Parts: sequence; structure tokens; C-alpha cells
Amino acid sequence: MAASSGADEGAPPALVRVYARRTGVAVVLIVTLYVPVVVFAVISGEPSVAGWAMLSGVAVFQNLMLGGRTIAYLTVGLLTALTSIAIVSGSVPVAGAALMAIMCFWVGLSAGKGLHHGLLLIPLYVAFLIIAPPPWTGLTGDDRTTTSYLLWNMLIWGGGALWAVLVFPPLLRRLTMPSRLPPAEPWARVDTLVYTITITVLCTASTLAVLIWWPGSNGAWLVLTVLAVSSEPGGGASVKKTLARIAGTIGGVAIAAIVATTFDSEAVCSVSAGSWR
Repeated sequence: MAASSGADEGAPPALVRVYARRTGVAVVLIVTLYVPVVVFAVISGEPSVAGWAMLSGVAVFQNLMLGGRTIAYLTVGLLTALTSIAIVSGSVPVAGAALMAIMCFWVGLSAGKGLHHGLLLIPLYVAFLIIAPPPWTGLTGDDRTTTSYLLWNMLIWGGGALWAVLVFPPLLRRLTMPSRLPPAEPWARVDTLVYTITITVLCTASTLAVLIWWPGSNGAWLVLTVLAVSSEPGGGASVKKTLARIAGTIGGVAIAAIVATTFDSEAVCSVSAGSWR
């Protein structure tokens, strides 16, 4: 009994140490991701644009964990190259939609290797560059195809991605963490084909619609939603999850629309703020 009592008393401190370590690791990873953001904010003088370096770092980190170094370096190259292409193509709706179609097609095929969850972040983030490129002080929408603007964005996106692929592998070893998660199970050919067609058609149509009717808006969130609700190919359970996500999204949009048309935005914000008090 005494031994059992001693073990029980030692359990809470051990659990605290586990949570403390996890929290410390999370803080280290987040701070590491912010390093290029701070550097590019100081160099460029555009903190809001420099913030995108963190997203490119997140994309590389996720692909490093899910696909290994080769996929991580591939992500660095794709994000760097696609940055300027996405910004320029977004000025022509058909071109922007075509770029989204190409990205989603290859992401869909990657499900056959179990790599789609990481690579999905590439079209997800690039959608914002296509539809609403980052604002830059002193530049109008027409000026966002200038060489200097494109090069700055390539530097920020590519720099954040390169920083992640170079720093995280040794950092993870130092933190005694695995440098890669167990590989995901590849999807069957039929499931991969259905998934590829689904995300390619839906995301292409969404991108085209936004670029035609709401260019420069927050319409990239529509593409993000489509990618999120259709992120699991194959299997009856996955189909049910996808349908549930679609139903939830439609329901949420309907409720938001009703609230927005019934009350003015200021009243809604006041009620929302009050609920947190």
C-alpha cells in the first residue's frame, strides 16, 4: 500500500513535467517560425507582408514531418516559384483558375502516396496570393506586378520556407523529437482519382468565380473552405465526414447570413464581445 501510495503521489508531478515540456517545445517551434518574419519586417519595412514568411515555414514544417526532407525541399521550391506566378496570374481570372487547377490536380494525385495532407497547404496558401496579393505601402493593385514587388514576395515566401527546412531538422534532433511522423497509408487508385477530380473541379470553379466577381476580396476563404471540407479521400467514413463538413459549412453560412441581415454589424459585434465577459 505504501509503495502504491508513493507511486500515486509521484504521478501528478510527472504529468506536469510532460505538459511543461510539450509547452516549452511548442513555444520554441513558434518562436523559430517567427524569426524570418522579424527579419523580413525589419528589412522590408512591411510587417504585414513579412508575416507570410511564417505560413510558408508552417507548410514546410508540416511536409517535413509528413513526407521527409525530400518533400520539404520540394515545398520550398514550389512556394518560391509559385509566389510570383500566382500574383501575376490572379490578374486574369482564367489564368488564376488554371493555376489552381494544376496545383489541386497534383495534390490530389499525391493522395496515392499518402502525402496530400501536407501538400494541401500549398494551394491553400497560394490561393491568397492569386485572389488578394499582400498590400504594399504606396502600391495600388495595378502596381503589384512590378518586378520589385514580385521579388520581395518571392524572397519573403522562399526565405521563410528555406529557413524552416534548414533549421527544423537539427532543432528537432536537439529537442529529442522525431524528424518525421510515421508515413500515412496511401489511398487506393479509385479513391485518389475521385478525390483529385473533386478538389480540382471545386477549387477551380471557386477560384474562377471569386476572381470574376470579387477580385481582391477575402474570397480566398471560399477556396480554403472547399479544400478543408474535401480533404479526406476514399472510404465510406471519409465520405460521411466530408458531407458532415459541407453541411456544417452551409449551415454556418446560412446562420451568419440571417444574423447579418437581421442585425447591424455593430450590434452583432457588441453581443459577441459581451458573451466573452
